[in-house]
Amino acid sequence: MNPARVIGHDFADRYTVTAAIGSGGMGAVYRAHDRRLDRAVALKTCPDHPPDLAARFRREAQTLAGLDHPNLITVFDLGHDADLGLLWMAQPLINGLSLADALRTSGPLPPARAAHIGRAVLDGLDCAHRAGLVHRDVKPGNIMLHRGVDGAERVTLIDFGVARPVDDPDPLTASGLVMGTPAYMAPEQIRQGVVAPSIDLYALGATLYAAVAGHPPFRALTTLEVARQHLEADVPPLPRSVPRGLADAITRALRKDPGVRPDAAELRALLSPAAPLAPTEPLPATEPAHVSGELVSEPAPPRRASIGLAFAAGVFTAVAVAAIWPSAPRRALHPPAPPAATVPAEPTPLERFDRALADCDCESADALAGDIDLDTRRARALVRRCHLAQGACSPPTDDEL
Repeated sequence: MNPARVIGHDFADRYTVTAAIGSGGMGAVYRAHDRRLDRAVALKTCPDHPPDLAARFRREAQTLAGLDHPNLITVFDLGHDADLGLLWMAQPLINGLSLADALRTSGPLPPARAAHIGRAVLDGLDCAHRAGLVHRDVKPGNIMLHRGVDGAERVTLIDFGVARPVDDPDPLTASGLVMGTPAYMAPEQIRQGVVAPSIDLYALGATLYAAVAGHPPFRALTTLEVARQHLEADVPPLPRSVPRGLADAITRALRKDPGVRPDAAELRALLSPAAPLAPTEPLPATEPAHVSGELVSEPAPPRRASIGLAFAAGVFTAVAVAAIWPSAPRRALHPPAPPAATVPAEPTPLERFDRALADCDCESADALAGDIDLDTRRARALVRRCHLAQGACSPPTDDEL
């Protein structure tokens, strides 16, 4: 939907939309003013058709409403606007950036900070698992980092759009597809579509690997090869700078057999020896960003909010169990840069396009295809390959390549 139709619109005679923040596969996210409580909120929207997307959107809101933990995203309100044909949910508007963006900006994290983030995510996951829910898409892009009022780093796990009850198959993906992000998927999730806490703990192990190494444990030009490595390959050695205790926690979480993988309590014990992040340690200054449809940052003048980081970066990354289609090559993360408190430069359209392809955010890649320096027909062919990895369209024709 054209954002111009939404900006200025009142939802439920309470939330007045003031600006567009991001867009993606499910819809768009806007900054809005809650007139009743006089506060800024993020208003996440989704078309009320097709029914499968609408059902997933409602289920996500209901899932979040049933969880109460400081390391999990929450939802304030849910509704339907018949005039615009949109479902919407109101969520917090928070200053911060995703772990994925922190890695792109500054490279691998210090081990102590990575362990701190791991413990926080693990605590949130434990709450969800005790409630009988499996996230199914734990990854750096779904972990938000922001400051508390005391200046200490806060960690919030976001995007429960594909969460499911334990051992409950997803009726919206009953066609043999597995929901998740290939670089962080557990072997049993790839092979059998298992919905169990073990797949979230494996994904957390892969996420912590990326946090200290700067990239996920398994990388390849196709999702098929990435999946094969998750199923068969040994975990590559971690950098020597990673302490033995943290390295042990990561490698044990990445065991192929879920039966010998540590549970949440065991994994937290392995992460505990690392010192927590000092409350006075500064976080990198960030530009407003919306990540994976969940948490957004409060705009910080005078910089302009960027919509290049689309909110649906992984919600619908579907990998076929029987035949995993090739995807666009994943771009390596930027090498480490000296820590600085300066605001990172706004990414170019080409960088945003490349990032959207790497995150399988096909809708944003398609929107950016006409703004980059590559040949437009070639760019759109890459976008179609991105869709193909999700089983969303036919292969690109020869004339498009």
